[in-house]
Amino acid sequence: MLTPEPDNIPIYKIDMAKPAGERYIELAKDLAPQIRRVSPLLDEVIEAIFAPGALSSFAKFTSRATLRKVFDPEQTKEIKSIAKVAGIPTHRLMALNTFLDLMLGCTSGAALVRGDSKNHAGDRGPDRLLHFRTLEWGMDVLRDILVIIEYVNTSNGSNEVIARSVTYAGFVGMLTGVRKGLSVSLNFRPGHECGYGCLIKHQLAVLFGLRESVPSMLRRIILNENISTKNANAYDTKVPNPLENSEKPTFITSIAKKIASFNASPCYLTLCDGKQVVNILKDLHDGKIKTSNLFQIQCNHDPDHRRCCGRLAVRHGADPVQAKPMESEAWIEESGERQNAFHEKWIEHIRAITNGIDITWAKQNSCCTDLELDAEASKSGEIPGIDEAKLREWVATYPTTNEATHFMCIMDPLTGGIHWISRGPRYSGSF
Repeated sequence: MLTPEPDNIPIYKIDMAKPAGERYIELAKDLAPQIRRVSPLLDEVIEAIFAPGALSSFAKFTSRATLRKVFDPEQTKEIKSIAKVAGIPTHRLMALNTFLDLMLGCTSGAALVRGDSKNHAGDRGPDRLLHFRTLEWGMDVLRDILVIIEYVNTSNGSNEVIARSVTYAGFVGMLTGVRKGLSVSLNFRPGHECGYGCLIKHQLAVLFGLRESVPSMLRRIILNENISTKNANAYDTKVPNPLENSEKPTFITSIAKKIASFNASPCYLTLCDGKQVVNILKDLHDGKIKTSNLFQIQCNHDPDHRRCCGRLAVRHGADPVQAKPMESEAWIEESGERQNAFHEKWIEHIRAITNGIDITWAKQNSCCTDLELDAEASKSGEIPGIDEAKLREWVATYPTTNEATHFMCIMDPLTGGIHWISRGPRYSGSF
């Protein structure tokens, strides 16, 4: 059976005005015992990839010399500080920051939700998209270091929270985050379309701190940091001027297109601004994007084009570095079950409010990257959203939330807040 977990997730304020080496001291002191328990995770991952033996022993030995930094110097200082305070070898915490996003099971998406405030006439406010998210990991020890980070910057004299992230203590990148105007989440993608050689070369460059990881990039975007690297033109995250030409791509699609062109490990990214949700199917050198004003969901598999445009997809199998620990085929099958179960709930909502009128457009999930869904676009403004309580129910229902779920949450990019967050249940016994 699934046993509910208490929701006392620690919250820490990280002041970006402080020197990098001082930002996470309080967190590292408080959670040092839990962080130390996670330390052997590197050995488990290496053995899962290489199998116990001479090769895995060599990988463990060389990791002490090779895992010394990440791409961003500020984040490197943060990681070293956490490792020192928590009392664990630096290379092990570097490993957590390098490997974590390679093996995450996730459900990400957004759904149109009814406005929850009323004006003087008693009418509700406008409907908006809320960003939902679950995160699964097979290693339960990580549950004990789950934290919420609230970023502030006191250099301007304010202690106002500028962004929030749901993450693990010691991990300084961003897997799930929100600020006013934008929310993001990262999903593991087991397949890829690029060549194995190019992918392995890229991943080694990330491993050695020569290229930026996707979680590091997402943190920069959410924090509106100035990019001073050679990739500075890859994305511009500043809030746009509303007086600029309205025919230009929206802020969120502009970011998505720039991320898609950036060299990064294959993954799925979900971005939402409250009015539009964008899904990026990211490959090494490029990516495909799909937008919606109503609903999207993405788990850990590419779209099944037989259900939408009829195209037979050709893709490579799982990255060999990821395939063993993830048991890729079973993972993809479970991903399909999670996504289809949630999607069916949305389809039932559409069927109920349209009285059985053609809802083919709703069945396509708006995530087919090879089909323009004009039918859905024509429905914008006509389809009422669901109640937020109903969305919470959908997110918390099996199999979307399951025995491997570490947390589930709903973010509101219009306000920059986390409306709801809950720990995932632990598995005990049998169903």
